[in-house]
Amino acid sequence: MWRYCFCASEGASEREPVLFRGPYPDAFAFARELGYDGVEIHLRDAANLDAQLLRRQSERYGVAVAAIATGLARRVDGLSLVDPDDAGRRAAIDRVKGHVDLAAQFGCPVVIGSMRDNVPSPDRREWVLGRLADALRQLSDHIAGRDCFLVLEAINRYENNYLNTSAETTAFVQRVAAPGIRVLLDTFHMNIEERDNGEAIRTAGARLGHFHIGENTRWHPGQGQIDFTGILKALQAIRYSGWISMEYLPKPDEREAARKGADFARWARREFP
Repeated sequence: MWRYCFCASEGASEREPVLFRGPYPDAFAFARELGYDGVEIHLRDAANLDAQLLRRQSERYGVAVAAIATGLARRVDGLSLVDPDDAGRRAAIDRVKGHVDLAAQFGCPVVIGSMRDNVPSPDRREWVLGRLADALRQLSDHIAGRDCFLVLEAINRYENNYLNTSAETTAFVQRVAAPGIRVLLDTFHMNIEERDNGEAIRTAGARLGHFHIGENTRWHPGQGQIDFTGILKALQAIRYSGWISMEYLPKPDEREAARKGADFARWARREFP
């Protein structure tokens, strides 16, 4: 029913929840070896990536590009979709357009997380929301007619100070009212922000476009206290058909963490065929 992937990056820090750290083309062989269906690529700049090599590796190993994430553009280059400086904001929108152009070649979503930046002060909240909505509408226009979409992630309050819950993020996506925008939920963030994980999933409903798995400890499933059975039941109830992506720390080491994610996927396939 669902397809499973893990997060990969050539430029992630040790603190980031990325399983594979190395050249992107090598991630496909690693995924095939462990039984994953795809790779979620965390990418700073699509202009620096050889898309044809990526496609050859994807086809060679039968492993899909599951999603393209944009967070490195924020963390490394400081780009923000709500930058008060118009030139800086334009650079951020253009950078994401490059991610979209790449994603359209693989028919996968583009993740918008930290690039939405923070609200600098309570009195600027509506200004930031309006600026973000405008940026997302521009990006949705760029997507029009192509086989990809954006997913806006609900992120916990300690990393972002707005759009923390499923209800807030889903309501904002409804407010944007652009066809190319959906919601991304992540069990690590949900564990902090949501009163009921199942209800959070049902709130997103048909707008849920991508899903991240990780324990409350930021380790692999089974090394924390999250009720993944309940979460998968909720995903099944809303007929979610997108990717489930392993986004957690490579602990105790990269291979073991990835293997545990693959074990989780095999269990889920048995229990939720």
